[in-house]
Amino acid sequence: MNYGLVMTGAKTGINGGIGQVEADKAPFVTFYAEVDNPQAYLDRAVSLGGTVVMPVTEIPNMVTYALFADPEGNLVGIVKAQAPPLKEKRKRPVARKRMAVRGKGRKSRRK
Repeated sequence: MNYGLVMTGAKTGINGGIGQVEADKAPFVTFYAEVDNPQAYLDRAVSLGGTVVMPVTEIPNMVTYALFADPEGNLVGIVKAQAPPLKEKRKRPVARKRMAVRGKGRKSRRK
């Protein structure tokens, strides 16, 4: 399969890909939209006249997606939005006590 990934480098959204059509098929374009619930959006597309081409499919640790054809036969893909990465809790900095500075001509400072 001749397929290349297009990595946008963005922290959000989806990346893309470009593939070569098999010799016996007509060229086509499929665009994908990122959604929170692929099954709900697929059901909505069908209710509006679309046809399921590929049901919601999960490729573990990669992607969850589905394909449908709109009423004119155009392919549309939907991709489940990835959960944002969990942020690590920052440890609170250790409070430092100020030491009294004593010496010639200086007053003690304590906090």
